[in-house]
Parts: sequence; C-alpha cells; structure tokens
Amino acid sequence: MNKINIGWCKVHYLEDEQETWTIGNIREIGKKKSRVEVPQWDEETCVETIEEWYVPNEFIEMKEKS
Repeated sequence: MNKINIGWCKVHYLEDEQETWTIGNIREIGKKKSRVEVPQWDEETCVETIEEWYVPNEFIEMKEKS
C-alpha cells in the first residue's frame, strides 16, 4: 500500500464499466477511506464545482517524491 498524505493525488474509479482516473485533493485521511475534494467542470455553464468523495485508500495514488 502506498503512503497517503494530505494534498493532491490521482483517484482511480469506474465510469461506464471502464477504469479511469481524475485528480483530487485529499483533505482527511481515514483507515479505510479518505475524504477527497474533486474539482468538476461543467461544460454547459462553464463553472467549476468541488465535489466531496469518500474514496477507498487503495484507489488513491500519490506521486512519489523524487
């Protein structure tokens, strides 16, 4: 399991039965799930909103520090 920290991450999820990913900002780390803020862009209104997702930790990918 990769180490999870507060900050930006890649969140893996299923959409229409296809694995995909988006970026998110981890706000709270839990033992099994973490609270992640995910920006969403609405093409029709040209407005960005922030959704709050509770994501299982195994679907969160942190960038390894070099």
